[in-house]
Amino acid sequence: MSEDATQDERTEAVAVLIRRGAYRDAVEVAAELLGGELGRFCMALLGDQGAALAALEEVLTGFYEAMPSLEDQPLRPFLYGRALAVCERVLEARGEAAHGEALSLTPPGTRRLPQDAAQAQRDAREIRVALAGLKPNERTAALLRYTAALDYAPLSQLCGTDTATAKKRIGKALLAVRKRAQEGASE
Repeated sequence: MSEDATQDERTEAVAVLIRRGAYRDAVEVAAELLGGELGRFCMALLGDQGAALAALEEVLTGFYEAMPSLEDQPLRPFLYGRALAVCERVLEARGEAAHGEALSLTPPGTRRLPQDAAQAQRDAREIRVALAGLKPNERTAALLRYTAALDYAPLSQLCGTDTATAKKRIGKALLAVRKRAQEGASE
């Protein structure tokens, strides 16, 4: 069975648990399924592990509280939307814009081999520099696309824009990352 099929089955299991009123179990399965990704996403936006953990806890608590009204809302966009809102609120309280300390723009499930660790650190450094130079809305769109693996429709909803604008923001982010990578390679 493929990893995607297993993830789809577990996502459906969360929906079934919610319909049954087994909210704690639904939070547990959702946290096991997406907790790591959500934590990395919050870390990418906040740049602070403690703040990211607190944000993740708030996201999961909000998920629990919202369950009676969730109906059949897709799990991944809902949780990432909550995470984005929580992180934006934390950053606003700090007086900052989302600065993106993302380790990579590789989709979830993509793994690096151990011998690639040094290169991964160099890549991460270059990506952080490139992301820091982006407008906050471009950075957020890229992080949602590549860390949350969201399709353009839910991504554009979370960004509060149309699909074409979301694609444009992601394109600009990727161009900046590529340009920075080429500059880094020539140094």
